[in-house]
Amino acid sequence: MANDDVKKFNANASGGGKKKEVKKETGLGITNCKDENFGEWYSEVVVNGELIEYYDISGCFILIPWAMSIWETMQKLFDAEIKKMNIQNCYFPLFVSPGVLQKEKDHVEGFAPEIGVMVMVHGDDKGLVLPPKVATVQVIIIPVPYKDADTRGIFDACASTVDILSGAGIRAKADFRDNYSPGWKYSHWEMKGAPLRIEIGPKDLANS
Repeated sequence: MANDDVKKFNANASGGGKKKEVKKETGLGITNCKDENFGEWYSEVVVNGELIEYYDISGCFILIPWAMSIWETMQKLFDAEIKKMNIQNCYFPLFVSPGVLQKEKDHVEGFAPEIGVMVMVHGDDKGLVLPPKVATVQVIIIPVPYKDADTRGIFDACASTVDILSGAGIRAKADFRDNYSPGWKYSHWEMKGAPLRIEIGPKDLANS
C-alpha cells in the first residue's frame, strides 16, 4: 500500500539525522534508434525495460515480474474472448525437433526452419509504450520535492492519490524512492512503458 511506503520514508527521514546516501544515477536512455537499428534497439528495450533477463542456456531467457504481469493480463483478456467461441485450451511442446522443422520446409511453400521473435510493436526511442489495458502500472505518481518544501506533505498527497485511483480500479503506484532524482524516475518509468505520469510538487499542494 502507498501508506506503508510513506511510513518507510518518514522513518528514514527521521533516522538520527543521518544524510541519505544518494545512488549514482546510471544512464537509462536507449542508445539505438528503432528505425535505424531495430535488432539492437529491441534488445535494449526488453532488457532495460525490465521484461527479461538472459539465461545461460542459448535461446532461453527469464521473464521477470514486469513481463509476467503483462503476460498474465493479456492471457486473461484473450482467454475470455476465445472461451466465447467454445475453444478449449491445451499445451503444445515448447521445443520442436530439427526433423519436424525440415518436414515443414519440404511441404509448405515459403516455410523456413527458423526460430523468430515477436516484433516489438509497442515501443519508441524512449522505451516501451504499453496500452493501458495491459500495463502493470497504469498511472505512476512521482513526488517532486524542492529545497525547503513540505516533503512529507507531498508524499502524503501522492499516497492519497494512489488510494483514490486504486479505489476506482486503476492500477496506480507512487515512486517514493528518495535516492533517485525526479528526472531519473521520469526516464525509468518511460522506459518501462507506464502510460500516464502524475507529478506532485509544492505548487500542487498550495493549489489543492
